[in-house]
Amino acid sequence: MTQLQLQKLTQLLVEKIFRNDNFMYSALNDIIITFDDGTDANAADIIASLHNLLCEAVTGNRYDYMFHWANKCGSWCEDDVFDDFLKELEK
Repeated sequence: MTQLQLQKLTQLLVEKIFRNDNFMYSALNDIIITFDDGTDANAADIIASLHNLLCEAVTGNRYDYMFHWANKCGSWCEDDVFDDFLKELEK
């Protein structure tokens, strides 16, 4: 993936998911997944977290900004739900 493709994907996610109150307040986003370590995540958390990992792989840095876009429609998301899981894999 190129940085331009990543930029376009980021724009799409911001517009269609994180700034979209229809999604951020939908039943889909109300489904909570509990991981083995007890942490919880919903669809927005998972998408934001995977996007962060993709950004890190492509650019060397995480985006760490989806919460800002979600907050624009009065919602919130976490963007690090896989960090503990990945740390455990490194052991």
